[in-house]
Amino acid sequence: MREQKSALRKFFIGKAFRILMLGLILVGGFFYVLQISAVSTKGYEISSLTRQIQDLEIENRSLEVKVAEYRAIENIESRLAQANFISVEGVEYLSGFGHTVARR
Repeated sequence: MREQKSALRKFFIGKAFRILMLGLILVGGFFYVLQISAVSTKGYEISSLTRQIQDLEIENRSLEVKVAEYRAIENIESRLAQANFISVEGVEYLSGFGHTVARR
């Protein structure tokens, strides 16, 4: 029993145990740095995509304003005048010869 305790103490105090612990710490540190790097990269990607979403929302709002401007009747009339279209006056509608559209 005493010999086992003595052997166990020697192992914990010995050079092999220190090398094993140093190796475990180095491997653990390597994986920790690797994980932190991956997390920070994902954080950067998320912030970049968030900025891109904000830019696209701003562009979408400006395009909606342009669509509303192009749909405005004043704008349509001015574009028609620039294209040398003229207003229609005295519209005449043709009346049908009854309610029958097609006959067999």
